[in-house]
Amino acid sequence: MKKILGLIISSVLVLSTFLVGCGSSSSPGSTSSSSASQEVLKIGAAISMTGPTAKEGKLTKDGYDFWKDWVNSHGGIKIGDKTYKVEMKYYDDESKAETSAKLMDKLINEDKIKLIMGPYGSGPTFAALAVTNRNGALMIDTQGASKKIFDQGSKLLIGALPLAGDYFNGFIKMVQNLQPAPKTAVVLYANDSFSTEVAEGAKANLEKGGINVLMYQAFPQNAKDITSLLTQVKQKNPDILLGSGHLEESITVTKQMKELNLNVKAAAFTVGPPTPDFPKALGKDAEYVFGASLWTPDLNFKDPLWKDTKGFVTEFKNKMGYVPDYHVAESVSGCEIMQQGIQAASSTDPIKVREAIGKITTINTLYGAFHYNEKGVLQGLDSAAMQIIGGTQVTVYPQGTPKYPVPAWDQR
Repeated sequence: MKKILGLIISSVLVLSTFLVGCGSSSSPGSTSSSSASQEVLKIGAAISMTGPTAKEGKLTKDGYDFWKDWVNSHGGIKIGDKTYKVEMKYYDDESKAETSAKLMDKLINEDKIKLIMGPYGSGPTFAALAVTNRNGALMIDTQGASKKIFDQGSKLLIGALPLAGDYFNGFIKMVQNLQPAPKTAVVLYANDSFSTEVAEGAKANLEKGGINVLMYQAFPQNAKDITSLLTQVKQKNPDILLGSGHLEESITVTKQMKELNLNVKAAAFTVGPPTPDFPKALGKDAEYVFGASLWTPDLNFKDPLWKDTKGFVTEFKNKMGYVPDYHVAESVSGCEIMQQGIQAASSTDPIKVREAIGKITTINTLYGAFHYNEKGVLQGLDSAAMQIIGGTQVTVYPQGTPKYPVPAWDQR
C-alpha cells in the first residue's frame, strides 16, 4: 500500500513539474509566455525620470505602477480563457521630446511592445506619436493635452485628459460668481505648446466672461527669473493673475510675486499647486494659491476597480504614502482605459483595442464618466479648481468654498 501511495505522489509531482514548464503561445509584440494559465502583457513607456519635468514624470510613473500592481495582485487581465500578468517597460526620456521619440522606437522595434502609455508633456507626446503611428502601436496619451497632438488624425491614439485650452475653465467659472467679482486679469505663460494653448483658452474664456485681460505675455520655458515681467504686472494692478506653465515655473512665479509684494485677489496656476511638491517647496508662501486642476481627490466617481474614486484614493495613499494629484489620476485612468479596451476587444492587437475603446458609449473610471470623439479626444469632463488652505490642497470648485479675496503678502 505504501509503495502504491508513493508511486501516486511521484506521478503527481512529475505531472505538476511538466505543467509549470509548459507555456502557451503568445501574440507577437505584446505578450510572452509565462505559464499554462497566465501570460505576460507587456506595456511600454518613456517617462521623464530626470530633467525639468522629472517630478511630474514621477507622478505619472507612480500611477502606471500602482495600476499594474493592483491588477496583478487581483488575478491579472482576463481575455478569453487566458489571464495576463502586466509587465511595464520604462525608459528615461530626460524630459526631452527627441529622446522620447528615440526611446519609443526602441520600445516598439527592439522590445517588440505595441501597447504604449504616453510620456509626460505635450512636446514628448507629440514626438512619440509620430513613431507609434508609423509602427502601428497604440498610445494612450495621459499627459499631453495639446490640441495639435490630436490634430494629426492618428487612428491609434486615445487621450486620457481634456485638451489644454479647457484647463482654466473651472477656475474662471468660479471667480465669476465671487464677490467682488474680478474685472481685470493678467495671463502669463511659458512658451511651450501646452502652456500656450492653456493661455489661449484662458484668455478667450476670461474675455467671454466680461473680464478684461490687461496683459497677455509669454516667458521663456524653465525661466528662473521673471521679475522684470512681474514688475510690469504690478504696474497693471490686475484683480487676478493666471499663470500657465509647469511645476518649477509656478514655484518661481509665486516666489517672485512675494519678493515684489505683488498682490492680487487671486493667483492661479496650472500643474504646480495641485501637485504634492508645490506646498513642500513653498511652505507658508503656498497658502491661498489656486490651482487649475483636471481632477481632485475630493471628487467621487464610479470605478470598476476600486468601486469609486474614494476607494482608489485610500488604497493609493496606503500603498504610495501620499494623496494622489490629477497627474496620478490621469495615469491610472489611462491604464484603466487600456484595460477596458483590451477586454472589450478580447485582444491585445492595437487596432482592435483602439476600435473597441471608441465604441464604448460611456467609460467609467476614478477620473469620471466620459466618451470619445473620432479623433480620440476625451469628451464630457470639465476642469476643477483647488486652493491651498491651511497647508492642505482643498477643492473649491465645483464644490467647496474658496478664500477670496486672498490676504496681501504682508498679512499672511
